[in-house]
Amino acid sequence: MSAQNTAKGLLDRFILLKANDTKGISVPETRMDYNRFDDVWNSSTQTGLFIPPGFTGTMPNGETINSSSTFGSIRTFYQTQPGWASVQAYLNGGPAPTFTYHRFWAQSDIAMSFADYGALFPPV
Repeated sequence: MSAQNTAKGLLDRFILLKANDTKGISVPETRMDYNRFDDVWNSSTQTGLFIPPGFTGTMPNGETINSSSTFGSIRTFYQTQPGWASVQAYLNGGPAPTFTYHRFWAQSDIAMSFADYGALFPPV
C-alpha cells in the first residue's frame, strides 16, 4: 500500500501543481542558451555556427550560408514564431526568455507512468 500511495502522490502532483495545460504536462523553463542564436563561428572558443572555410550555399528558404552565418541568420522563420520578441529582447541584452515546452519524450514518460500505475494498481 505504501508504494501505491507514493506513486499516486507523485502522479497527483502533476495535476495538483497545475503543471498541466491543454497540450500536456509541463513546467515553464528559463533558457539562457538562446544567446547563441546570433553567434558567428569562433574557432578559439569553438562557439557559434561552424561553416567550413570557403563554403557558401543557400538554405531551402533562400537564406545565404557563408562564414558569417549564425544559427538565427539562416533560420529567420523563427522570427515569425510566437514568443520571438522575448528571444530578440534577450539577444539585445534583456532577461532570458521563459517558455513552456511540451517535449515528446517527457509527455511519453508521463503517459507511461500513468499507464503503469493503472496496470500495477487497477481500480477495484
